[in-house]
Amino acid sequence: MDWFHHPPFRGSWVTVEHVLLYTTLSALFCWAAWWGFSRIGWMPAPGSVFRGPARKVLVWGILLGVAVFLADLVALLALHASGVMPGPPLAWHPMTGWSFVGNLFSNFYEEWIFRGFLFVVAIQVTSSRVAAAILTSALFAAVHTQYPWALRALIFVSTLAACWVLLKLRSLWPAWIAHQVVDLLGDSVFFG
Repeated sequence: MDWFHHPPFRGSWVTVEHVLLYTTLSALFCWAAWWGFSRIGWMPAPGSVFRGPARKVLVWGILLGVAVFLADLVALLALHASGVMPGPPLAWHPMTGWSFVGNLFSNFYEEWIFRGFLFVVAIQVTSSRVAAAILTSALFAAVHTQYPWALRALIFVSTLAACWVLLKLRSLWPAWIAHQVVDLLGDSVFFG
């Protein structure tokens, strides 16, 4: 960012930050570690999480995304009404094309890291899919420090659902599609 004199977070720079600065290096490290662990037989190959028939993957991803968005919407409105979350809960500010394209990458990186690599590692370490889902969902919620605690709690619950879908379909794609749907809808209406 220093090289570019801290440009404002808008336009094409939104895509640059999403693609190159958020989680790119972490995702590359996870890919390399996963590949290495699979070579010694400790984990399945990285490609093992990219399965599933396209129609099922798409339907489950969209359904999960819409369900998470609606659950978040109801919860946030309830939290706002009870005074837990001050300020206006909703305002319309549609996602830009630059932000959407950036999210394609950064959401994939996040899913690859948390619902892919770390989830599979946690299953290996704990020998429990439930413990792995709880651990990785809690970690994912915790790293979203830009959000208030209530929203991080919703992120935790929604990523538990993403872990369940991953286990059901043995595919990371529905979690990524759901992440896109939630961001497309949620980023457009939440927190005006």
